[in-house]
Amino acid sequence: MKFADLLLLPFNTRTGLISVEAIVEALPGTPAAVAQQFYADHGRKPDHQEAYGSLQLNTLSWSLVGVEAASLMDASTLPAFQNWFSNVGERVTRFDVAGWQCIDSRADVQRHWAEHGTWLVPPVVLTGAVVGSSAALHVAEGHTRIGLLRGLARAEVLPASSRHMVWIGSTA
Repeated sequence: MKFADLLLLPFNTRTGLISVEAIVEALPGTPAAVAQQFYADHGRKPDHQEAYGSLQLNTLSWSLVGVEAASLMDASTLPAFQNWFSNVGERVTRFDVAGWQCIDSRADVQRHWAEHGTWLVPPVVLTGAVVGSSAALHVAEGHTRIGLLRGLARAEVLPASSRHMVWIGSTA
C-alpha cells in the first residue's frame, strides 16, 4: 500500500482526517501513534501526497526509540516545512525571560518539558534512505517539537546529548 492509497480510505468529511481504524486494518502492525499522527492527520494533505505519495507503507517497520537531540537537529524536512522548522526554534530566544512558556501556550506542554526535558508525544521520523535524503533522519510529523528541541539544544537549555523518544520508520 502506497501513501497515495490513503486517499482511498474513509475519512471525516468535516476534518479531512482519515479513519485510524481503517488505516490499522489496511496496514496491520502500524503503531496507532504513527497511524494517527502521520497517516490520518496528513494523508489527505497535498504537500504530503506530493512528497510521500509513492512511499510503500507496507514495507516500513516502526520502532519507538530514544535518539540524541544532535541527531534530530540534523534531520531533513520537506521544503515546505523548512522555514517553520527553523523559525519555531527561535521561540527559545525568549527563554531567559519567559522560561518554558516561550515554547508553547499550553500549560501541560510547558510543564512536561520543564519536568522531563522532552515532548509529551513522540514525533514520527523516517530514516533518510526511505525518502532519498542524505540526512540520517527525516521529519515526517513533528516539525514543531523537533524544531523546538533544535532551538533548546542550540541555546544550551538542553544538552545536544539528551535523548528523546521518536517513532522511526525504516525499510531495513
